[in-house]
Amino acid sequence: MFKMSTLLIVLLAVFSGAIAGIGQGSNNEVVQKALDYVSKFSMDTLATLARSIPIPDQSGQAGKVSWRITNIVVRDFTKPSSKVELINNGRGLRWTATNAGVKLHCDWWARYKNWLLRTTKSGSLDASASGVSFSVTVNLGRDSNGQAFVRPAGCTSSVGNIDFDLHGGGWLVSLANWLLNFERKAEEKVKGLLPAKLCTALNSAITSLNTKAKKELNSILDVEDV
Repeated sequence: MFKMSTLLIVLLAVFSGAIAGIGQGSNNEVVQKALDYVSKFSMDTLATLARSIPIPDQSGQAGKVSWRITNIVVRDFTKPSSKVELINNGRGLRWTATNAGVKLHCDWWARYKNWLLRTTKSGSLDASASGVSFSVTVNLGRDSNGQAFVRPAGCTSSVGNIDFDLHGGGWLVSLANWLLNFERKAEEKVKGLLPAKLCTALNSAITSLNTKAKKELNSILDVEDV
């Protein structure tokens, strides 16, 4: 049977790859210590992962202004408040985080074209996203062949606000903002992109853990069943 004590060890094995130093006390206290540990370890991992999330180039058009945003990189990640809790009678966990911050840097290119004038400008851009939150659900258990698994079961994410600071462009950017609200449209484009990219990265990380942890999990569960 997949008992609470087994879940404790599984959580540590999956997220840290090591089982040690749990401490004394009741099962509930020990499990909470493990959950707190998992929360901290996961957040430290996410802070590292966030800086390597690939973000594809973006492009669009606002009236007579065509634009591209390229070479998007994460420069900084502010850790959010984080909590891990058991769900589904100990057969899964939910990791929630609120109020993360992300700073991005990229290059931009824009072209204005009408019957009288055609001009192209470029520069760099710094973006700050705040109020980034997410909730990730993970299932733990055994499949029909008795093999242990760790599977992503769902992810939701949102961005509270995003602000752009454009460098370069001069009068073209000023004109585009005045006539077409160009900067706001670009902000909305990036804001809509970030949640999906974050969930993709989180789910990929969990899936990779499944293969890495399977041997440990099966060994732990076999001991528990004895």
